[in-house]
Amino acid sequence: MVQQFDYPKSESELRNLQDNLYSVAKAKIQHGDIPNFKGLLEIISSEVVILTAIHKIKANKGSQTPGTDQEIMRKNILEQDYQKVIDRVQKALQHYKPGLIRRKFIPKPEKQEKRPLGIPTIIDRIIQECIKIVIEPILEAQFFIQSIK
Repeated sequence: MVQQFDYPKSESELRNLQDNLYSVAKAKIQHGDIPNFKGLLEIISSEVVILTAIHKIKANKGSQTPGTDQEIMRKNILEQDYQKVIDRVQKALQHYKPGLIRRKFIPKPEKQEKRPLGIPTIIDRIIQECIKIVIEPILEAQFFIQSIK
């Protein structure tokens, strides 16, 4: 049976939803079934998930590093109209196509060589975090079961 969930209306409901996703996935796997979920895109594009993703990215020190579109978190997200930002992310999620990645080479500790670092656009970071927030509990349940074996 495919599991369907309502989209969260608060951050506490989001945490409960994540716990529920984990529990359902874990139970299905323990019974030898493949967990199936319906309506995950609606959850991913909910206002609460988008807001949570923005808060997580804002806390990252790299949030002020621009991608190829030169947008940064403070100016292009935090200082913009709240509803316009939510609408922008939701619209981007409907027909998602990631932007180009800005490539930067950073030095390796105690070595002469450098390693490549890909810097996505701010909108791509928000969308990636939204997806991570929702699918991580499902995948964690699967990895937890595999690590026990």
